[in-house]
This record gives sequence, C-alpha cells and structure tokens, in this order.
Amino acid sequence: MNGQTNPVLEQVVVSNSEFSYSIPGHMLQEENEIYASATDSAGNIGKSSEVTAYLDDEAPYALVDPADGAVRREVDIVTASIDDHGVGGDIEKSTLALFKGDVEVSGEVYNNDNTLFFTPESELGDGGYEVRVTAIDLLDNEKQWVSHFTLDQKAPLITIDFPPNGLRTGASEITVRGRVDDTSIDGVEVVVNDVSEEVTTDLGRFELQTELVTGDNKILARATDSLGNEGGSGIVHAFLDREGPVATITIE
Repeated sequence: MNGQTNPVLEQVVVSNSEFSYSIPGHMLQEENEIYASATDSAGNIGKSSEVTAYLDDEAPYALVDPADGAVRREVDIVTASIDDHGVGGDIEKSTLALFKGDVEVSGEVYNNDNTLFFTPESELGDGGYEVRVTAIDLLDNEKQWVSHFTLDQKAPLITIDFPPNGLRTGASEITVRGRVDDTSIDGVEVVVNDVSEEVTTDLGRFELQTELVTGDNKILARATDSLGNEGGSGIVHAFLDREGPVATITIE
C-alpha cells in the first residue's frame, strides 16, 4: 500500500484463494495506491495491478466575498467559492444565505462552476451583515462558514468652528478652524470664495489661515472618506469691514 511514498506492507491469510484486509489507519489523506502480491510454494511472485483509493474526510472550505471584516460602501452581490482538495465540492448541495441581525435578507441564490452567488432583492442599507455558508463535498463532508461585513454609506460630518456664521471683522486675515467626525480622514478641502486648498487633519481637526476680501466672504469645507462617501459643511459667511464710521459735524 502507498508504494510510491511511505509504503506500508502487511501480510494477510489466504482462504480458498480469497483474502481481505482492513486498513488500520494507514490511508493517507487524498490519494492512496494499493496493490497485492503473493508468492507460491515454488517462489514465484505475482503482483496485482495498482488500485487508487481516495481518503477524504475533510470538509471543503468557503472563500467568501466580501471578506470577513470588510467595510464597503455598497455590495451588489455576495459570492462563496467552494474549494475542496479531495473529491471536490458539491455546489448543488452547498448553501449561501445573508442575514442582517436575525433576519434573513431576501434574494436569489444561484451557482456557476464551484461558486455560489447571492443577489439581494433590494439595495442593501447601512449596517452589519452576516454571511452563512454550508460547504458540502461529494462525500457529504460539510462545514458551516460564517463571515461578517459592514456597509457604510454615511457621509462624514464636517463642522466649521471658526469663524462663526455672520462674523464681522476688521482683520483681513483669519484662521479657519473646524473638525470632521471621521478621524480616519487625513485631509479636508477648505474653500474660501471659490478658491480651494487641501489641509491635513489631526485627530479630525483642521485649520487654515486665509485672506479675506472686503465685504462678504463665503467659507465651506468638504471631505471624502476612504469608501468614497462625500460630506460638506454648510456655508459660513464672514464680513470684512475696513471702513471706519463716518462722522458728521454740524455747526449751528
């Protein structure tokens, strides 16, 4: 047995030209080569042809997309590839389901080659999802695979702390200060009177020194997170007034 590598030789008793042998744990995972040989009283040796037998007591595994722990902006389809290194996966018996909390998401499941596909009935909203796959091979070895992903379509929230809306000032230069609620964002676009400038953030906070023009100045900030969600502050107005009051003297 297994004459190519790690051969195991066992003697058995022949009765009425027949013999049987129970393999006591010598089978290798996957492919095994088995043959029998016999020697007669004259010393002649005969050998059977080799028989290939497969041992597969391991369940297949599932490769799921989106991957476990993924955060996406949108997901239109969930897939699970059934991979089995033994006799092969049974794609017809394997199953795929999507849950949000304890509620199963409605949709269509179909397969192609060794992959299961799930298309939701309607667009998936924000939140956490659980993918449950039962992977089964042609020998009915099976295993449950569970993975999770999150959808995030929430735009980042940006606030301009200074200047306050409606500020009137005589200073031609001010420092715009603000914050973004997503601290993973490392850059914010600040727009002053339609002129934009990229500024870096520090733990979600940013600032920019800028020149004002006489009269009304429009200031806003925009940012995009790693998933492509775009957010912006409201427009803040700051008024630069460089003219002093007019004094009128009346002599009577």
